[in-house]
Order: sequence, then structure tokens, then C-alpha cells
Amino acid sequence: MTKIRKIFTFLLRLLALAATLSATIVMVTSHDSAHVLNLTFKAKYSNSPAFMYFVIVEAIVSGYNLMILFLASKGSLWPMVIIIDVVVALLLTSSMSAALAIAQVGKKGNTHAGWLPICGQVHKFCNHVTRALVAGIIAAALYFLLILYTLYTVLNPLNRTDPKLKTDLCSSVTLGIRCSSSSSDVDQTFEKSENDAAMTGGAFDFTRATTSLTDNKSIASSKKVTLVRHGLSSWNEESRVQGSSNQSVLTETGVMQAERCRKAIANMDFDQCYSSPISRAKSTAEIIWQGREEPLVFLDSLKEAHLFFLEGMKNEDAKQRYPKEYTTWREDPANFYVNGIYPVRELWGTAREAWKEILLTPGEHVLVITHKSILRALICTALGLGPERFRAIDVNNGGISVFNFNKKGEAMIQSLNMTAHMYSDHIYLY
Repeated sequence: MTKIRKIFTFLLRLLALAATLSATIVMVTSHDSAHVLNLTFKAKYSNSPAFMYFVIVEAIVSGYNLMILFLASKGSLWPMVIIIDVVVALLLTSSMSAALAIAQVGKKGNTHAGWLPICGQVHKFCNHVTRALVAGIIAAALYFLLILYTLYTVLNPLNRTDPKLKTDLCSSVTLGIRCSSSSSDVDQTFEKSENDAAMTGGAFDFTRATTSLTDNKSIASSKKVTLVRHGLSSWNEESRVQGSSNQSVLTETGVMQAERCRKAIANMDFDQCYSSPISRAKSTAEIIWQGREEPLVFLDSLKEAHLFFLEGMKNEDAKQRYPKEYTTWREDPANFYVNGIYPVRELWGTAREAWKEILLTPGEHVLVITHKSILRALICTALGLGPERFRAIDVNNGGISVFNFNKKGEAMIQSLNMTAHMYSDHIYLY
């Protein structure tokens, strides 16, 4: 479906480029002359400021469209492209209006002002102008169609949700989440109370529930850690093995998912935000953390597992070319061995390093934005699970998980892979 959308958008832009180029060329080449009483009158587009404005706008839009056609579809750029598209459509409309007004006077004249029509004397010029205006109208129409289609694709995947699904999601929400929905079947709002534990039967104490992640070093205060997986990436979309590659970037959908995450936790106070420096996580973090005072902190210990030669390969190709390695990676990841190392086992060590750095840094509530495999390792190490349980945990794009830690660095999971905000306007208040 995404590929079809991209092809359709590309074709619309290509047609719009053809229309604006045609309008520019035809208008620029429009010229004619007439002889009246031994006098020669020349008609050309540069005689009219309105026609010159039309040519300038069409030429600029042609250049812009040509650039966009060859622009790499990096998710972080496309919101700006959508805004520019709207501006372009408005410019096309204004230039068309100005040129049409002058063309109408040239064809019909204006008896009230005493202006005579000129098309009877300069047929060639008027015909060229007419063709240029038709091409301009087509270009403007294509741009408006492009904007409408873009708005449809932006709003449709995330806002059109089965009412029953919304009902199920909202019904399963616990205290600490405000659930809102446009569906008339759903009218539930949950607000955070002053004593959640007393009202919900939540644990007051979880000493020795898990092993200390700080090697029994005391931390200044109990701590809450919110874990978020990055938004949909280009290689997620193409079903490629990502690993630690920096070539997989956020898609348009990924940007929207990051925006939804930002809104879902906008009312939460965080002391710090840690992120993987790899592109797809970094871009997600920049969107979610925008407007906050503290700078983002990028940790190498939050990088995704390095999968060597498998990275960038489509899953089906990797399965065919390296059946043994790929099968082990999928079915027995703890024993996946490549280039002299066990990537998943190493990931467990990396996760413990990340936990130490995060927990021993001052602050009561921190946000962590990273990748699926390292998130699995972070969650499993916090719960005392080994690498053989790697696939026991799943985290969706934009999924949010929450851990509480006591002063000994012992963990208790509060929420796992919350995704209600992906389907409706949930606001988390845990």
C-alpha cells in the first residue's frame, strides 16, 4: 500500500512538473505583431506584469518540483515539503488569477474603461497565452489534488480506527491514562489520582523483586524510566534487517508516530532524555523532545545490535543466502554467532551498561528512545531474564514501556508496549 501511495504521489508531481514547464515555455514563446496605420505593434508576455508574474511562478514551481522528485524521502523533511506544497498551490492560484484577468481583457476588452480587445489582431499571441493558461490551470489542479491526497494519507492511517478497537483499547486502560475518542460509542476518561496504589491495588514496595542493575550501588532517589521505540523506519517498511545501520531513516508514518508519542507524554515531566545516536532513533527523539529545556543525551550503549553482513538485506533474501545464520537469528537468537561474536549475548552486556549510566545519573524520571532489540535487552535485564528470552518481549514502533526503580536499582515493570496513543488521542499521566 505504501509503495502504491509513493508511486501515485510521484506521478502527480511528474504531471504537475510537465504542466508547469509547458505553461512556462508556451508563455515565454508567445509573441506576435500587428500592423495598424503603418505602425507595427508587438505583443509579448513581458508587456504585462501579470504574465511575467505567471511565468516566474510557473518556473519556480517547476524547479521546486524537479528537486522534490529527486529528493531522498527522509521522513524529517516531508512535513516541510507538505507546507511548501500548500504555499506553491496558493502561488499558482494567484498567478493564474492575475494572468486570466489580463487575458480576459485582451480577448473581450472592457467597454467601461474604453479598452479594446487585441486578440483580433494578434491571434498567435492569444492562442499561446490560452494554451499556457490551460497548462497553468492543470498544474494548479494537480497540486490541489496532491495536497488533498497527502492530507488523506496523513490522517487516514492513524485516525481511522475501528470503533470496536477503540472501545477495547479504552476499556483496558488503567488509571493514569486519559482516553479520548471521536467515536460516540466510547466516552471514558481516566485521570491520575493522588494515591494510585491505594485505588488500584498497586505495589507499595518491590524490594528484591529483581536483581540490582547498579551492582547494589544506591541511587539518589527512586526513579521512573520511560522506554520508547523509534517510529516506523524505511527498512521496517521494506522488511530489511536493520541492525546498527544508520541508513534506515524515519518514514512519513514514522514521523507521525513520533508526533503521537510526543503528544501522548507532553504532560509528563522528564529530567533527561537519552537516545541512541542512530538516525531513526535520533530523529524520533528530536521530535518527541522538542520544546524541552534539557539537551538530548546520546548513548552508544543504546545502539542497536550489530548484525554485520545481514544488515540492509531483505529478510527473504537473507533467509535464502544465509539460511543457517538467518534461522539461528530468528529461532535461537541467543546462539546466533557471526564474525566471532554472539550479538544478542553482547547486547545483554550493553543493556546493563546503559542501565547503570541511566540509573546512576541524577533525576527522578527519564525518557529513553531507542531500538527494538536493545529495548528487549533492557526490559529482559531489568526483569532478570537471560538472552534466551530475547523473543519473549515485543515492542512496536512508537510503543511505550515504563519501569519503576527503587534506590537499590531494583526494577518493577509498570507498563509494557503501550500503543493506545497510536490509534486515538491518549494522554499518559502515570
